[in-house]
Amino acid sequence: MRSFLRPALAGLVLAALTGACGKESIAPKSLANPQATSAQLASLDTMFNAAPLHSFSAVSASIQPTAPGPLPALALASAVNPLTQSSDLRPYARRILAARTFARLIPQMSVRATAALFPVGVVGKTFEWDFGTSAYVATARTGAPTTGVRFILYAINELTGQPANPLVEVGYIDLIDETG
Repeated sequence: MRSFLRPALAGLVLAALTGACGKESIAPKSLANPQATSAQLASLDTMFNAAPLHSFSAVSASIQPTAPGPLPALALASAVNPLTQSSDLRPYARRILAARTFARLIPQMSVRATAALFPVGVVGKTFEWDFGTSAYVATARTGAPTTGVRFILYAINELTGQPANPLVEVGYIDLIDETG
């Protein structure tokens, strides 16, 4: 019986010493300044409600590749879009979904890294919204980067989720091929 008491007593002493060593609680910390945290979150909300970002979010599905090369890049842009329109997922779940999509695209991006990101026929072009086709079309407008394409972003009609008629420009997005 003595052989059993010695290890048990040693275990109790070790547990007591371990418990006495911790001065700080392991409970979650309270916010140091809840008002400042709320203000910082409000500023993020303001940033994500910017007209160009809202426009890009609404029309990103309408930007279709004309060749298989840009497909992974456009899917990647959609995956990291902070305003993915999904009513059934909470914001954190959408970020997890985007991360999974991003992980699936990495192998595709590395396989296509040797090919040009954009077809030769669209490099240097500016794309504008066309109400006739309800899609972006290449135009003669200048200003696009020489190694990529430019999409003009417009104010969005909240009912249709497409650019409002008449078109009101709110910005542009340049997609640039930096693969070398």
